[in-house]
Amino acid sequence: MSTVHAFAARVVPIDVGRAQGELAAGTPRRNSDHGCYRFGDWQLDLQSEHLIAPDGASVALTSGEFSLLVAFLDSPYRALSRDYLARAICVHDCDREACIDVHILGLRRKLEADPRTPEIILTERGAGYRFALAVERA
Repeated sequence: MSTVHAFAARVVPIDVGRAQGELAAGTPRRNSDHGCYRFGDWQLDLQSEHLIAPDGASVALTSGEFSLLVAFLDSPYRALSRDYLARAICVHDCDREACIDVHILGLRRKLEADPRTPEIILTERGAGYRFALAVERA
């Protein structure tokens, strides 16, 4: 008796314009080299994965928050889609939108003076999220 294995392919329509924009933006990556980013009065140390607040205090980040912040710092002022951000933090097995929203909220609570009225990580309706500060790589 032979066993037949069936494989099903799922075809998902894509938004070609959005896909081209994300390709132009490059593949999301986790920057693991040495150095740091400076934005506003904040600093992100890439080697230790520590966020340094304006008052000099170290702010703990989850792995997802760190990867998300690096994705934003690599592309300041550019709207990044939830799909792009999900790939940056390697989200595969959960509700992507909810997972990204949770990480965004976590970052806003750590970075924003008032997370309910964000000024650093902005929501771009229909596009995703945008990091609204100048970024310097040191």
